[in-house]
Amino acid sequence: MWKIIRRLPVFSGAQMAEPDTSSDNPGVIAFPPLIWLVSVVISALVHFFVIRLPIASYSGCLVCGIALVILGQPSRCRPW
Repeated sequence: MWKIIRRLPVFSGAQMAEPDTSSDNPGVIAFPPLIWLVSVVISALVHFFVIRLPIASYSGCLVCGIALVILGQPSRCRPW
């Protein structure tokens, strides 16, 4: 039976070169909070001046808000 041995590269005692950090960047074109702010402004302008789609009805928001206030009371979270 033949044995196939894969030869790995052999490194001599030479030192590895230091990586070039001057070109080490993630490739981000803008500061991430700026990207978020621009998207919020664009979406608000589209919402108010182009398409006015409601996210939820007022009564639905009111019911969810009251439920969250009741469930979020500190007295319900304490086991003592």
